[in-house]
Amino acid sequence: MPNIQHENPCPYKGMDPYTEEDALFFFGREQWQKLIIGKLKTCPITLLYGESGVGKSSLLRAGVVHQLHREAEQNQEQFEGMPKLAVVVFDDWSKPFPLKGLINSVRSSMLKALGIEKDELKKNVKELFKTRRKNAKNKNIARPSGVIQTLKAYAELTSGEYWGGKLLIILDQFEEYFVYQPKADKKRIFAKELCSAVNSSNRDVNFLISIRSDALFRLNQFSGQMPGIQDNYIELEHLDENSAKEAILKPVEVYNKKLLSDKKSVIVESNLVESILEELKNSDQAVANVGIEAPYLQLVMKRLWDEEIDAGSHRLRLETLEELHGTEQIISDHVKKAMDRLEVREQKTAARVLDYMVTPSGYKIPYSVGDLVYYTKLEDWECLADLLQKLASGDFRLLRPVVSFVGKSNEQRYEIFYNLLIKPIRDWLNDNRPESLDLKKYKLVIDKYLTFSSLKDVQGHWKRVKNSYWYWYRKARSLETSKHYKEAIAYYDQALKIRPQDYFSLYGQGSSLEQLGHDQKHCGNSLKAREFYWKAIESFKQALAANPKDYWSCYSRGYIELYELDQYEKAVASFEQALALRPNDDHALRHRDEALRKARKEVFFNS
Repeated sequence: MPNIQHENPCPYKGMDPYTEEDALFFFGREQWQKLIIGKLKTCPITLLYGESGVGKSSLLRAGVVHQLHREAEQNQEQFEGMPKLAVVVFDDWSKPFPLKGLINSVRSSMLKALGIEKDELKKNVKELFKTRRKNAKNKNIARPSGVIQTLKAYAELTSGEYWGGKLLIILDQFEEYFVYQPKADKKRIFAKELCSAVNSSNRDVNFLISIRSDALFRLNQFSGQMPGIQDNYIELEHLDENSAKEAILKPVEVYNKKLLSDKKSVIVESNLVESILEELKNSDQAVANVGIEAPYLQLVMKRLWDEEIDAGSHRLRLETLEELHGTEQIISDHVKKAMDRLEVREQKTAARVLDYMVTPSGYKIPYSVGDLVYYTKLEDWECLADLLQKLASGDFRLLRPVVSFVGKSNEQRYEIFYNLLIKPIRDWLNDNRPESLDLKKYKLVIDKYLTFSSLKDVQGHWKRVKNSYWYWYRKARSLETSKHYKEAIAYYDQALKIRPQDYFSLYGQGSSLEQLGHDQKHCGNSLKAREFYWKAIESFKQALAANPKDYWSCYSRGYIELYELDQYEKAVASFEQALALRPNDDHALRHRDEALRKARKEVFFNS
């Protein structure tokens, strides 16, 4: 548990994920917690999935595991020291022999649950093995595998002479297994033993698989060996309004109850809560129509808490939120402060690499150090690796190390930590890309127009500006970021007059045209929308001609062909071209399969 007696401990986590030690302040997920615990106890296997950053690991550790440990402690008081259950969380998929790693994790959890030494546990397991082998021989039944025997023995040890012991195993971040297992589990030993354990008649050992939504299709390879893997599933959603309100108010209630007598209680103004929820629901950072992102809420609340406590206040006020210019500005300030802590050299490098990790249309792309060295032409590999690790550390948390389904499976990759950081990072990039230095210089020229002594000076300086590619390109990017797509296209046109085959302007123009198509579609003007979509495809084709190794032009073109124009065969070809550049990309694989399915269906109905 957190040390609540520490002076002014913050009950909000900010961008940090929750752990079991943070359970005291974890609220807003009670119903999900009950649902998951019920499924985990009663079903051989449960599937928990959700978007990256939705809070699966926080819910499992600070909610589910914490509650199960409390239940085990209560059982020990009631059943003469027997916990009757043991819960294990395993997520270390990168090391060799994942099955061995899981067994070691189970053993450590058993030692903690039973409060015994390693030698005593080993002795008890051996005795159970002997009894089971004897029973299997007398009854002439097949002997279970060593792994299943071990897990079942551990489950029995939790209950002793009492009936109903359970071993609950949570396989977290399971998407990483599919990346590392080709190297770490070449013979698929882990997969075979997992399927055997789930399919066995033993109901003392239950599993929960937690996985990202974009990796869900990878479980298809288990469907034949484990028929029920997709029958019992839970899709974790973002916070609704009531849950978000609990996540704001209840941590402060706990904080006030646990304070020393000489400390003042903290009060949260009701109008502040309503204002925060309204801003979070309606901001550009919010997840459309699906709820409020927990990290976004936590970051806002932590900033408000720090501001008030530092000022000597014990009231979280709406006035402070207004002084900070609202929730979106808090996110932007978080990014700016983090980047300002970098050295100037590091800022320049960060500007170059982040430009590739965030697309103009708001996608985040995971890259390895090798990819970024190739694209940015940076020579110092080690310095770049150190910078990425620094941006992914707890002090920054702008990036996170991930395992991706792109390219080499055993390469470490980095991506933007949360979606809510994409817009602030784009805004920071607008002023900090290397090429923006030229743009700043030209802006100073424009600002000084009225001070020039003659019209000739004005005309001369304007000629320099209007002939600068970077002036038109950066202006176009700025307009695109602020969603002025028509104006952005006009500026991209001017940039392309200076550099007719420039990939960046061609791709940006295509992205803006795609967004205009979406706007027309939402307004009900489908014909006009299709016109913009076709123009966008043409721009992406030109961008690809300028840069044949451009994955995103292929992908964006295929996406429009598939979902907006119903050009299924062309979409298949576009995604195939994208896969030729990134053979294992999970997004392109999924969309290509969808295009193939629709194309076959179209042929069937037309025949």
